[in-house]
This record gives sequence, C-alpha cells and structure tokens, in this order.
Amino acid sequence: MEKFTRQFLQADEEGRLETQDGSLASESGVEGLESRVCCGCSCLCDDISYQMRQGQVVRSLNLCQVGRKRLQDASAARQGADSGLTEGLLEDSLDKAAQILRTHGPVLFVGAEFLDEEAQQASVRLAKALGGIWVPWAFEAVRRFHQVACKMGWAAALLDDVRDHAEVVIFWRCDPLVTHHRHLSRYSFFARGRFTERGHHDRTLAAVGEKGCRIERLCKQFLDVPPDQDRALAESLRRGRAQEGFAHRDFDGIRKACEQGVYIAIFVDPEAVDPGTLETIFLWAAETNQAGGSRRVVILPLYRTGPNLEGFCQVSTAACGAPWGADFSEAAGRSIQRDWQELAAQGGCVFLLYPAGREESRPLPATIAGKPSIVLDPFSPSRADLLDVTIQVELGGLGAEGVFFRADGVPLRASGLPGLPRFGLKSAAEVLESLFTRIL
Repeated sequence: MEKFTRQFLQADEEGRLETQDGSLASESGVEGLESRVCCGCSCLCDDISYQMRQGQVVRSLNLCQVGRKRLQDASAARQGADSGLTEGLLEDSLDKAAQILRTHGPVLFVGAEFLDEEAQQASVRLAKALGGIWVPWAFEAVRRFHQVACKMGWAAALLDDVRDHAEVVIFWRCDPLVTHHRHLSRYSFFARGRFTERGHHDRTLAAVGEKGCRIERLCKQFLDVPPDQDRALAESLRRGRAQEGFAHRDFDGIRKACEQGVYIAIFVDPEAVDPGTLETIFLWAAETNQAGGSRRVVILPLYRTGPNLEGFCQVSTAACGAPWGADFSEAAGRSIQRDWQELAAQGGCVFLLYPAGREESRPLPATIAGKPSIVLDPFSPSRADLLDVTIQVELGGLGAEGVFFRADGVPLRASGLPGLPRFGLKSAAEVLESLFTRIL
C-alpha cells in the first residue's frame, strides 16, 4: 500500500537510473551534482539534481515518479539514437515532412504545450505560414477557464503566495497525486510557508471528486458528489449554507473551515468542471475579495496536459489574440469556438508536436485516423500505425534548454545537462525552423 507521507510526496530519496543492460549504474566515475529544472509537469520543480557518468545520467535527487519516468524514457531513447540516427535520415525525414505539410492542408498542429517558448513561437509561425490550425491538447479546457475568468473577474495568485498564506486548500475535480506529484509538498499542503510555518498542520485540505481517487485519503473533508451537483455545492459554499436539495456529510466541515479561513485556494480542472460551476466559484471569489478586509479566495487551474501550457497561453495571446490557439485556415488569428471532433475532421493532416498516446497527453480523435501525420518524438514512436514521419528531437530540460512557464506564469529557464552527447538530435525549435525554411 502506498504511504502518502511528507517524505513520500517530496520524493527526496535518491533515484538511480537503469543502464542499457537493465542493471543499476555503479558509483564509480560519477561526476558532481548538476541542479536543473524538471519539465515533467507545470510545477517546474527547480530543486532537481542529477549525477552524470560518462555522459549519461545515472542518479537523480528530488525527482517524483512523473519526472523520473520521463527521464528514463528519454535516456533510453537517446541511447538508441546513438546507433540509429544519421544526418541523411534526418534530412530525408525533414524533406518528407515538408512535402506532407505542403500537400495536405490545412495542417492541425497539436501539443505545443510540451515545448519550450522558442519552439512554441516557431510552431505558431509555421502554422500561420501554412494556414493551419494551432491548438493545445486541452484547448477546450483552456477556452472554458479563460472565458469564465474574463467574464467574472480574475482571482489568480502565485503558487508561492498559496504556500505562504493558504489555510484552506480545495482540489475541485483534480488530483495532484496523479498529475503533479510534488504540488502538495512544494506549494499546497505539506509546504511550510511564511505564515503557515507548521505546513499541513496549519491547513485544511478538501477535495471534490470521485470516491476512491488518490487524494481522498489525505483530505480532512472529501465531497464525493455527482458532477451534476457541483454547482449546488459551489452555491452552498458561496452562501455559507446548504442549498435546498443539496446535502453531504462533509459539507458542514468544509463550510466552517471556509468561514474561519482567511485565505482559501481552489484548484480546478476546467476540463472536468462545467461552466456554470466555474462561474459560481468565480462569483464566490469576487464577492469575497471585493468585500474588503483580509479574507481572500484565489482560483488556479490544474490542467492534465503538458508542462508549458501557461507558456502556450502567453505565446498564443501575443500571436493569435486568444490563449487557446487559432485557426489560420479561415481568417488570420481567428479564435476557435469548435470542439475536438470538428477540428480533427477539418485537418488534412496532423502535426503532433509531442507524441500522442503517452500518459501525459490525449488519444487522437477518431476523425483524424488515416490522415498523414508528422510527430516530433523525444521517445520511441508510440503510434506507429498512424505515423508517416517521426522525427526524434531533444527533450527540453535534458538535452536542449529553453524557457518554460510555471502553472502560475512564472518563467523558468530549463538548461540542458552539460556534457550530455546529442547523438545528432536537434531541438524541436531547430526542426521547426528547418521545416519553415524548406516550405518557404
């Protein structure tokens, strides 16, 4: 049975990576620690340390399970690239990809939220030039959250402020133990802040979700209400009393905690929360924050997607006028108001800027099946039955450096590890610029 203790969630034990023959690397010849930013999720933990041995990562410190698996997969793929990738093969792949992009429009670009800022800018530049469609995997969730926030008024905060001030933390239809393993230990629950010096002893943790989810056992109050009662729950919390027709055994506990708490932080998964519930939560925050006094309610999204979605939103807003991408095939910078199936049906081919089918991303819609596709893949190909071209690239934060934006918008530079051989691999930005040159 998993033990969700502070030590478990901080993942501060040594992690050893397996070598090609499956054995654990020995300590002989291990070089000094290299501290870097982990780009496994949007927490962007900046206290990760690596040890190198003959150009390979053999030990890691502070990596959670998400970050360690990502590093192991990329390390194995790099070792395979040592013997499998040649300059001629790369050029042939780029030529074939350029031909597909020229002849199968409009191109559906998906997955830029897994790339660094420079690669995101290169991808939207290419999408504009081709008259394509450029969206993140979670574009519907991004659109929903931003539209509600703009309508009701923003209630954002830095994760550092949550760590320092939050007395009540609510996870609404999201589970950081699945998507952001160190979120609880660095920011939202176990972390000791300026005014929360005792960590989780100074906080009330609550969650809204399905019975049996991983975070349930940590919560003081857990509300396993059906999704169609989310709005009634939000309205009850806003008004401070259970609304007619709503009842739950833990409601009084969370209501009292919210009444007594000075700082309430609510993390939501916009993909799992309906717009009506989101509007009610934002209304609760607006009324509390505008009432005067010291009480505050903040709302932050916790998306189940790539580590640089916030960076995507900023690049998209600057290039397209909306944070959830654009359809350049109809009018320059046109905001997208359609769903996944409609976009997939419209695309003549798909350009996966990160491989589909991995646990961090989403499956391709059925309407895209059978269409030509191109994949930038730091790992081994994961959807060989659908791929026409696969181009192996460096993984951001490991072999290639770049700027990533934390979930609260704080930019961090993820530097590549020095001394790591590239084996002829290019960064995603370099590949996208090469394609742009070939097409134009």
